[in-house]
Amino acid sequence: MAAERKTWTDQDRLLVLSLYCRLTFGQLHRGRPEVIQLAEQMGRSANSVAMKLSNYASLDPEVLALGKKGLSGASQQDRLLWQRFIAEPEAVASECEEAGRFLAKKWKHPTSRLTTPDRRQ
Repeated sequence: MAAERKTWTDQDRLLVLSLYCRLTFGQLHRGRPEVIQLAEQMGRSANSVAMKLSNYASLDPEVLALGKKGLSGASQQDRLLWQRFIAEPEAVASECEEAGRFLAKKWKHPTSRLTTPDRRQ
């Protein structure tokens, strides 16, 4: 039986965009510790997070200017968020920070890969 696909929320997109801004093109892969950690915290696979990172790379003019490209599967929502990020970087950065704070509340130690969600909430 195939695994059910999890829908990407706006918060998910913001969390991955925040990570995208901290990594280089060569670090956008499923084996990267930061990708693995975020995926675990989001309840997703590292591969799905890496693919979303690569979708953002396909929209990044700096990546394209280097002759590189990401995946071609960026959704309309990914494109809209990227356009907002280019037009209003401070506002989107603030939303990314808020999404990160929200996620951190669910985890006892958000910087540790071995933590589990705080189920007391």
